[in-house]
Parts: sequence; structure tokens; C-alpha cells
Amino acid sequence: MAAQQHAAKAGKGPNKGGKAKKGGNKKTKQLIDEIERLEAAIAAGAPAPGSAAASAAQLPTAPEGASGAAALAAAGSTGGYAAAKAFSELPLSDATLGGLQQAKYTQLTAIQRAAIPHALAGRDILGAAKTGSGKTLAFLVPALEALFRARWDRPDGL
Repeated sequence: MAAQQHAAKAGKGPNKGGKAKKGGNKKTKQLIDEIERLEAAIAAGAPAPGSAAASAAQLPTAPEGASGAAALAAAGSTGGYAAAKAFSELPLSDATLGGLQQAKYTQLTAIQRAAIPHALAGRDILGAAKTGSGKTLAFLVPALEALFRARWDRPDGL
């Protein structure tokens, strides 16, 4: 996957070559800027490998109203996003945050708080929770974010 991410950044991965559509340069630059902000936020705020989910009392959270990469920057890199209580406090793409809000998913469940920060950092996760606790979303959100950051698109099979 690292090779794919490197190729995508260099503009050599799937769907990165060829002619840009008219007006696509501004959108492409915005996309690249968003991906770079997300990758920096994920790297800066990733929880320590092997750490369990922190309680709200252990780590600071982002100020109310901050979202995505802005939430991480506002909370500072010391606390990171491991103590996030809401999806808006995680370094997620605008598209993912918009979809979650549209589906009325705002607060993280316990399994999501424990798994998503590690999964966003590219780590393997082993978790167990009751049916209906949000395990599927805890798996899908980081998977979709990884594809977004690698710039996968419809021609690549999405």
C-alpha cells in the first residue's frame, strides 16, 4: 500500500495520468491539499501502537465546533484524536464527514473510539463488540479514507 500511496502522491498511480478536464486543476489541487492535511493530521495525532482507547478524562478533545483536520490542530498534537467522541473530531475527509452527518452518525460508539484512530494510522485491529455496536462502520470509515488518500476513483474500481 505504501507504494500505491507514493505513486499516487507522485501522480503516477491509478487514474493520475492523462489530460486534466477543463477546470479540473483547481479541484485537483484542493483534493491534494486535503489529502496532505489529512495525512499530516493522522501522523501527528495517531495513538501509540498497542494502546487501548483512552477515556475522555485521560486525553483532551478538540473544541466544540472544530471538525476533521482542523479539530486535530485545535486540540494540539499532544492529545491527538485518540480521545475523539464524535466523528467530526477525527481527521476524516470532507466527503466522509458529510456522508456521516447526512446519515445522522455523529457520536462514536465504544468500538469505534477504540478502533478508528488506530485504523486511520494504518494499523491492524482486532476487536469484539455486541451486534449493533458499530463494528462495520469502524471498519469501513478507515478503509474508505485509505482509498480516498490513495486517490482511488471510479476508473480504479470504486
